[in-house]
Amino acid sequence: MFILVLLLAYALIGCTPYPGLEGSPCSNLGLCADGLTCSPEDICIEPGNDAKPEPTNEPEPAPPPVEPEDPTPPPVEPEDPTPPPVEPKPPLASWADESGVDDVGTWASVEVSGVELKFRWIEPGTFWMGSPDDDGEAGTLEKPRHQVRLTEGYWLAETEVTQRLWSAVMSHNLSAFTGEAHPVETVSWDDAQVFLAALNTEVPGLDARLPTEAQWEYAARAGTETPRYGPLDEVAWWVDNSEGTTHPVATKVPNAWGLYDMLGNVYEWCQDYFDGDQYAAQAIPGTAIEDPTGPAESDGRVVVRGGGWKAVARNVRAADRFGFRPDFQSSDFGLRLSRGL
Repeated sequence: MFILVLLLAYALIGCTPYPGLEGSPCSNLGLCADGLTCSPEDICIEPGNDAKPEPTNEPEPAPPPVEPEDPTPPPVEPEDPTPPPVEPKPPLASWADESGVDDVGTWASVEVSGVELKFRWIEPGTFWMGSPDDDGEAGTLEKPRHQVRLTEGYWLAETEVTQRLWSAVMSHNLSAFTGEAHPVETVSWDDAQVFLAALNTEVPGLDARLPTEAQWEYAARAGTETPRYGPLDEVAWWVDNSEGTTHPVATKVPNAWGLYDMLGNVYEWCQDYFDGDQYAAQAIPGTAIEDPTGPAESDGRVVVRGGGWKAVARNVRAADRFGFRPDFQSSDFGLRLSRGL
């Protein structure tokens, strides 16, 4: 009876007379079950679990640094003030029936009494005219070598004037070797002037003429500085392979500008008067003479170039030059046409 009264009394005053279990509140007397201890928070725990975690003094890791923005803007590449090179446009050949551009360059053609006459456009440029001192084949008339600048382009016929073209314009054929595709020959410089006048009358606006000596050599070289623009037998009909006659035009290898027979087959008349001392007067060190046209007065001779079917090797060279009377005719003398813009 006493014990029942005691328990009732403990209940009325909120006291727990029995030791607490692990994790439960301690008794009001601070007691826990065997093997447990009362923590400062009045919870029954195993001995040794009442230690609080030691505070750490290690600082929290700092956030990664933020790269500052570069206030300097990236450099701007300056625009090149030099405009890109402009490719030269093919000239308008208003006089031509047809024109175009192929792998070699610009061409234009005109029909003359049913015969096609084809020209190649020659760009202006600078070149070495004549022969260097170490050219063993060169004669004195080719020296000194000097620079020449042609400031304007021009048209030059792709082949020598054929007998077919000559006969279409003139009423006769002077050639010793007949063949429509062969070059016309046995024509003098004077004969050439008569032919040009008749041709220009038949084709208004053509304004064909003979090339100047400088124009002829510049076109023959086609950018080369060697005596010939290719192996002699491949590019020219000359005494060792011609078998004593002319041959149809355009049957040898052309030069880089698409011109056939600039060497061999027949010599070609130029427009210039001949002067054996002309090169010495033109050779000014460090200076390129512009657009030379030969001497103003004639000593009775005009220029021929290129060598012919009966010429020896040394005369079938880009720099080789001779002067002959304008009325001189030979079976290895012909012509090639030119015109300006």
